[in-house]
Parts: sequence; C-alpha cells; structure tokens
Amino acid sequence: MLGDLAPALMLLPKDERGRYQALAAWVAVLFDFAWQRGIEGERLTALNQWQYRLEETLEGALEPDQPILLRMLDEHRRRRWSLAGLGRIRQVAETQITHPPTSLEESAESTRKLASRLVESLLERPDDEICALAAGLLRLRALQDLGEGLRQRRPTPGVLRLSDMSAPTSRPGQTTAGDVADAVAAECEQIHPLLLAAGGSIPSLPSSLQRPALYLVFSGIALLTRIEAGGEAVLNRPPHLGPWERIRLLFRARWAAR
Repeated sequence: MLGDLAPALMLLPKDERGRYQALAAWVAVLFDFAWQRGIEGERLTALNQWQYRLEETLEGALEPDQPILLRMLDEHRRRRWSLAGLGRIRQVAETQITHPPTSLEESAESTRKLASRLVESLLERPDDEICALAAGLLRLRALQDLGEGLRQRRPTPGVLRLSDMSAPTSRPGQTTAGDVADAVAAECEQIHPLLLAAGGSIPSLPSSLQRPALYLVFSGIALLTRIEAGGEAVLNRPPHLGPWERIRLLFRARWAAR
C-alpha cells in the first residue's frame, strides 16, 4: 500500500515500526469500506462495525479475529492509542460515504484533514508543515494510482481535477490524453510545495523520525518528477522507484540527518 514510500519504515526504530504499519493497515481498511460501490447504508454499517470491533478489542471486550486488530491491540498494550483520535480518522472516512467530495477544493480539504488526523495520532504536537507533508504524500500516492482511482471513482484530488478539466466534447467517463496530461501537471504543481513545506520542521521532529521524514521528502520529489514527466502515461504505467534508487535515497536520508 505504501509502495515507494515503504522504505521509510526501515529508518524507524524497530519498536515504532509496527505502530506505523498497524495504523496504515487499519486506515487502508477504513477507506476500502468508504470507497466500495454499493448502498450508502451498507457501507456505513461496514465502516462502523470495523470501528466498533477495534474499540471493543482495545478495551478487552472482544478477542481480535483479524491480524490488523491483533497488531493494533499489541501496540495499544505497549502505548495506548487515543480512541478519540482514531475516531476522528474514521469520521473522515465516513464523510467519503455521506458527503463525498464533488469538487477539487472539497477533495483537497478532505485529504488535508485526513493527513492532519493521521499525524496527530502519532505525534503530540505536529507542526503544520509536517501535516502538509503528509497531505502531499497522500495526494502523491493517489496520483500514482490515478488509473485505479478513475476505475473505482475514488473522490481523490487527481480524479476530480481530471473530471473538471475533461473536454466538453468527451463522452461521460472518457478523457483525452491531453486532459490527463494537463490534470497530472496541475496536480503535481499543487503537491510539490506540500512536500517541500516540511524542510524547516524536520529538525524539530524527534530524532527517531527525522531520517524517515527526509526519505519521504526525497522519494516523494523523485516520484513527482517522474509522474510529471510521464504525463498521461501514469494511467497505465505509473512510475516507480527502482531498488537502487530506493537504496540511494535511504543512504541520502541517513547522511542528511546527521
């Protein structure tokens, strides 16, 4: 799910790595429910049941029957999750069902809110710039998966931007190569400053998080450059970082954080 951003986990202390993995997996399931097709009531029920099972598991009232719930419980025993904080993340996913974004501005705001909720669940007092970095990374991953997002009609900024920019002569559900290239370029232009925003705030992070954050910035910019250069090719051949590029950026992040 994290794709080219996953190596950042290797730079975390071992006892923190599982916490980030567990939260990422739990949030992925939330948005799988939110973005499913089907009746609104059924999707809401599935989403709320998932949250209820988590809360009951963390409170000791329910034995975990899913690997993700077990991992969340293990981390809760080591350092308690904020149920209120997890609930705020669920609210963002719920809004994707009850009031899905219909414009680029609404989708960008929803992404910003999710990013802030995620960062707040891991850091006590995150800087705005770190939240902006998280929002940029979420938009970057959604842009990298633009083809799948279009097929599943996910209300992500890239998808809604493309819908806004589609030529009036295009049939519904169809876009031209020029539409895609323009939408990709415009979304890249919005993401770039979000990734760079964290530059001055990374030194204020706990030392254990500075190297992972640097890798996220370096790899995010590298990916964004490739996506922008590829234009409409992102739909069928989304760019990725090769193994050696990942290793190079890992070493660069280690060196830069010294």
